Amino acid sequence: MRESSVRSATRAPEIIKGLINFMAITTLVYMYFMFAEHVTARFAAPAPEVRVSNAWFFGEFSLLFWMIFIFGLFIPTFTLIINAIRSKELNTKFTVAAFTIIVFALWVKRVLIIVPTQSRPLMPLDYELYVPTWVEWAMVAGTFAVAALIYTVFLKVFPIVEIAEELH
Repeated sequence: MRESSVRSATRAPEIIKGLINFMAITTLVYMYFMFAEHVTARFAAPAPEVRVSNAWFFGEFSLLFWMIFIFGLFIPTFTLIINAIRSKELNTKFTVAAFTIIVFALWVKRVLIIVPTQSRPLMPLDYELYVPTWVEWAMVAGTFAVAALIYTVFLKVFPIVEIAEELH
């Protein structure tokens, strides 16, 4: 076995551990900002923001909010931290699954940012549930398509090849 492949094989757990630490810290900071946002909205905000915060915590969006917070952010982050601490048993598949759950939860959180505020207008009108149109769904699909395109072009310009293998 070459020396370069041995060196890269021993560095892989270090890189994964660094990614785990970065994702865990970033998610913890995001959860703190989420908490600070709600404390502010419940303490000194105008009445419409209090209504939105009540809808998130206790209203029709509470189930989605608490599922995102507990199952999408808190539990995966906690398990990532435990996985990083127990580095002898580093599980890459488990880490990828936790990362995927966190990213999906953050996308669903974006829905919670838009939908409750759009369904609670500032004017004193009857409340109606916001339903996105086909144009808005197309824009979301287009966002995913553009991200995939940019990633594909990036891989075409900068292929993923181990540096030690390219030199020999």
